[in-house]
Amino acid sequence: MSAEPSRSVPLKLLAGACLTALLWGCGGSPTGDGLGPGPNFDLLILIVGQVTDVSGEPLGLIPIRTTTFSRNGACGEVPLAPSTNASTDEDGKFRVTITLTGTMEFDACVTIEALPPPELSLQPSTHIRQAEAKFRDEPIDPIEVDIVLRQ
Repeated sequence: MSAEPSRSVPLKLLAGACLTALLWGCGGSPTGDGLGPGPNFDLLILIVGQVTDVSGEPLGLIPIRTTTFSRNGACGEVPLAPSTNASTDEDGKFRVTITLTGTMEFDACVTIEALPPPELSLQPSTHIRQAEAKFRDEPIDPIEVDIVLRQ
């Protein structure tokens, strides 16, 4: 009976090692570079603004498209995720929450496009902003982008 406890100790160590490896993932670690292996978390970028015409009149129901890129390369090269779409309300205001997945907070580049329908005879407008993708449970300061559409 004295041999049985000595067998259970290595099994407990093996079980602990397997659980740790499972939680970290293959080749991962609890810390990472934001995009590599390791545990992934939801990261958010919040963009708010208003779309108006040159006279300052708010433009409702204008489609808004945002695309997020890594700041490690040129903004606009390879998106980190599919574009996020929204539209302005009747007061021309919009709010876009971009959700990304990563191992740590990181700096990003975001393009914000206002895409008016052709019948308005207004030109689309694109703005570029730097943003920090923050953990979901962190306070997130919105990026404010006011857009003026011209003919």
